[in-house]
Amino acid sequence: MVFGLAEEEGEQIEEKIGELFQELGEKPRVTASRLGRKSSETAKTECRPVKVTLASSTSVSQILTKTGRLKQVDQYKLVYVRPDLSRDEQASRKRLVMELKKAIGDQPTRHHYIRGGMVHSKDRTES
Repeated sequence: MVFGLAEEEGEQIEEKIGELFQELGEKPRVTASRLGRKSSETAKTECRPVKVTLASSTSVSQILTKTGRLKQVDQYKLVYVRPDLSRDEQASRKRLVMELKKAIGDQPTRHHYIRGGMVHSKDRTES
């Protein structure tokens, strides 16, 4: 799933995704489509996510490990790539994020993060 990719009238989404992946040094064969309905009132402020299908799980892994590089490219600073999650995985992730926000509210001076399906906390001075 690709989020934050600007939407244009008459766009060739597969070409846009190809250009995005070329920035990461990858040239996989992809099929891509926007999700959701195109709405005239939200078209200027919001962009619909893009579902990308790749030929192999190896390509998926390679791309996901390189997505941090997009932050360094001005054109793709606001674009992020995530694996597609099932409904159960989405619910689990949402629960973890809510738990993380609660921990941040309870202990704002500590560093909190999600790793291995759990919320962890440590002193900010620890490395």
